[in-house]
Amino acid sequence: MSPSSTACSRRRLSVLREEAERQSGLVGRLARASSVLAGEPVERIDSDEGHMRAELAEFLTRASTEGGVVLGRGGVFVLADAPGAVHVLLAGDHEGRVARVAERQGIDRAEADHRVRAQDRARKEYMQRVFSADADDRKHYHLIVDTIALGIDASVELVLAASRARSGPPPTEN
Repeated sequence: MSPSSTACSRRRLSVLREEAERQSGLVGRLARASSVLAGEPVERIDSDEGHMRAELAEFLTRASTEGGVVLGRGGVFVLADAPGAVHVLLAGDHEGRVARVAERQGIDRAEADHRVRAQDRARKEYMQRVFSADADDRKHYHLIVDTIALGIDASVELVLAASRARSGPPPTEN
């Protein structure tokens, strides 16, 4: 690794550490809200909050050099200002998502429909309660991928391409 790339990595690491510290209050709210949503007992929320903050700071440190994925839990807001982060909304038509859930979980379509609707509702309520934001507002995302229409493999490739584009040098204007 060249001295200039080492210095660049150190700067990125420093920025991510500062971001993790700045977000600690938000991460605390995130931990508390996610525990409440998961039905955790109140006494466990406080003990999990510190653990989640530490895990996020550690993850951000590793992600600055190795890359990483935060799936859900308001990552689009927690990492809103993180340099190089790519905010992706994974989407798809309702019927396609129901069929995927039914197949993967080995349940009938009625139960799958119930689970998809409950998950959609919980996601929207969580984002509104914790971040005062509309989970479906497209302005928060760099990329929206219809995983039903494109399939999982193509969706992964698109996200990887977007990540490479976002972490590379900034585009130049002509």
